[in-house]
Amino acid sequence: MIRTTTGVRTSSRATDVLFVDHQSLAAVYQPLVQHAMTQFSCADVMRFLGRKASHAFLGEVTSDFKNRVEGIRVMHRAGRNSVKTYDKNGSILRVETTINAPTELRAPRPKGESGELVVQPVRKTVADLERLTEIGQRANERYLDALAEMHQDASLHEVIAPICKHATFRGKRVRALRPWDSDDLALFQAIADGAFVLRGFTNRDLVNRLYQKPAADDSDRRRRRSRTSRQLRLLRAHGVIRKLPKQNRYQLTGKGRRIVTAILAARDTPVSALLHAA
Repeated sequence: MIRTTTGVRTSSRATDVLFVDHQSLAAVYQPLVQHAMTQFSCADVMRFLGRKASHAFLGEVTSDFKNRVEGIRVMHRAGRNSVKTYDKNGSILRVETTINAPTELRAPRPKGESGELVVQPVRKTVADLERLTEIGQRANERYLDALAEMHQDASLHEVIAPICKHATFRGKRVRALRPWDSDDLALFQAIADGAFVLRGFTNRDLVNRLYQKPAADDSDRRRRRSRTSRQLRLLRAHGVIRKLPKQNRYQLTGKGRRIVTAILAARDTPVSALLHAA
């Protein structure tokens, strides 16, 4: 679907996924929303929209969601361009890419009399509508592929089994993670916070999430930082997070996304639903 608005040339391309009924979509949509808000990084959003994360990009990358009467809408923006998903008419999952700034994107087109294909900025003209359609469709497909990663044929046991045994980090043995232990579960919930999707998180960020009350004194503050540092090493040892280059920040790995999403989804799934699935 292409739509042009008056005054501003805007291209929108939508892809609909039709479910059998409202209940089928409702069963997966909430987990999809959580997955989109907590697991997609700044680089992911740029990739969806056909751009590479680089210092040359001076715009802002954001992710947000709105809970409306008709359903929940999730939107990711890179500059003035965006990709979003929402449930439509109860049984349709729609992914829609909107391009408000075509010149921020590049695509091959013939140059000069030779007709040689050269990668150039997309123009704000009717001549590039076909290219905008292709760009929008590819963005939708990349986004749907990323959402599909949430659904796995592997059982919960197969997903979390690797972290339930000891590992090594820089030659030292570290304990297994305990997904249902209150402390480890709080840690998983903290690192899955949507606020950390774009820029990652620091030791201080986790301290602020894990401790509700302020530190009693400097000694208590140091104790909290040290404990959180050990937790970060534990997560790194199991491949759940990685340290960002030249920064004291961390991000979930692909493996970590699958594990944390599976654990939190299982935590929030009613027992009746589990028994029904069995």
